Amino acid sequence: MNVPRWIGPLLIAAAGIIMLAWSWQTWPDPLVDFGAQLYIPWRIVAGQSLYRDIAYFNGPLSQYLNAGLFALFGVGLRTLVWANVAILALVLTLIYQLACRVSGRVAATAVCLTFVLVFAFGQGVAIGNYNWVTPYVHELTHGVALGLLGIALVDRHQRTERPIWLLAAGLTLGLTFLTKAEPMAAATAATLAQLTAHRPARQKFTLLLCSAAIIPMIATFILSIFMPFPIALRGVAGSWPWVFDTQIAALPFYRTVSGLDHLAANLAAMCRWTLGYALVLLPAIFVALRVHRRRKAISLIVFVAVAAIVGWRFFQTDWNSMIRPLPLCLLALLIPTIRRRDPLPLSLVIFSLVLLAKISLNAHVFHYGFVLAMPGTLVLVAVCAHHIPKWVEQRNGSAGVFRAAVAAAWLAGITATLYVDAHFFAARRWTVATGSDAFLADSRGPEIQHISDLIRQQTPASGTLAVFPQGLMLNYLTRRPDSIPQVNFMPPEVLAAGENNILSAFAARPPDLIVLNTSTIAQDQFQLDQSYFFGRSTLAWIQQNYEPVAAEYPPPAPLGLVLLRRKMP
Repeated sequence: MNVPRWIGPLLIAAAGIIMLAWSWQTWPDPLVDFGAQLYIPWRIVAGQSLYRDIAYFNGPLSQYLNAGLFALFGVGLRTLVWANVAILALVLTLIYQLACRVSGRVAATAVCLTFVLVFAFGQGVAIGNYNWVTPYVHELTHGVALGLLGIALVDRHQRTERPIWLLAAGLTLGLTFLTKAEPMAAATAATLAQLTAHRPARQKFTLLLCSAAIIPMIATFILSIFMPFPIALRGVAGSWPWVFDTQIAALPFYRTVSGLDHLAANLAAMCRWTLGYALVLLPAIFVALRVHRRRKAISLIVFVAVAAIVGWRFFQTDWNSMIRPLPLCLLALLIPTIRRRDPLPLSLVIFSLVLLAKISLNAHVFHYGFVLAMPGTLVLVAVCAHHIPKWVEQRNGSAGVFRAAVAAAWLAGITATLYVDAHFFAARRWTVATGSDAFLADSRGPEIQHISDLIRQQTPASGTLAVFPQGLMLNYLTRRPDSIPQVNFMPPEVLAAGENNILSAFAARPPDLIVLNTSTIAQDQFQLDQSYFFGRSTLAWIQQNYEPVAAEYPPPAPLGLVLLRRKMP
């Protein structure tokens, strides 16, 4: 039976609209990370320059793009939300086209539904910044979008042999360089592999790399107009200088994210999940190969059997770990994709592998996985929906039987993800801010709103504010800027800037108010937890120069925010 072409895009659009409506206003976290994505473009619109006036450790593209959106459509959370929804729609279109090229329309529909239902709007953790609507850093989502676009442009060049597409791919790669190291590394490896597989002339490599170099050179020149050249050059380099910084890499947070903190346990989890998938899918392949014609009854039996097995273990399964085998699966796909004459599948697998490297021993769909694990997961969905069934059919087996098993497992994974999302969506019941900045927060919302109101009462509109160890959402909501370029006091930023340099800047320009997040501070003389310290010296300086603002706040206060003002001489 021929399925109309419009059915797949219609299903994807319907799923996107439903997820958008269901998760509406629940995306940003009220304190962590995303506040910087609002604060920085707001300050740029106010006349400050990135890197000169605002310390930042990623490339300039995303923040200046968002500042342009603020200048055109007004400063507000809603401006970025709608812009990111538009980017999400474009990325979905691009993924659908690439998946159709490689795997056909049915698989492309499954791939895009996975993206929409799992990665685009999901909130697998309490911090609501790990989605494509309010990402914790725009450089990752923008970088992955540009990386996929570059792969599509190289593919278009190889099918048409027109240099203009390779030139466009190079310019896109240059724009990716202005985002973050992870997508740039993945995009570079993927596009070079794509060209190498086609045995191109040296001129093609030269055109790609030279056109890619143009964009960072132009960005450096423009920034150097407003700041010293070394600062401009350092800004364009973005996160690359810190990629191989051993101090930052050794922080407990990054070791946990990568899976290096408990290496044996993470490898064991990867093996357990690999064995679990094998116990479900290998028997399905065996049955599919034994059935030499289409039998809907057998497909239905297989679907029900797999659904029953998964359902039996549904609430005893740690679904957060369901993509643990992803690195092994992608490595296994390298061999068959290298052998194919079409280099597009190879480039997509390499793009996915390099992007996954940061969390390879702890692969997950939540947290950083919403971007880093997304391409690899979609590649596996395409393989299971199209390529393995096609392989079964070539051996006179029944592709429908295998697809039935995969569909049952896929539905279980989607259901588990949506079940977790429902929990976090329901927890966000308190409205924070008003107008175009309004959003829903969990139990931290009332405390954030209270401290925001208090900050406005205690300072004039021209007042300054610093939040430790982080909390630029408070700066943005109250429209009180920081007094120094350093705006984040988490371990990577403190290590990069140097605590003595930060203290010297504060001594020269102390903020009017300081907010301490005491939930990250232990009782022993404000000794911060190892994962969230910002330094004893900084705390000693704060205690010496600031005093609490007396204000009553009804419990509970999950963040334990304390407002301090400068002591009178």
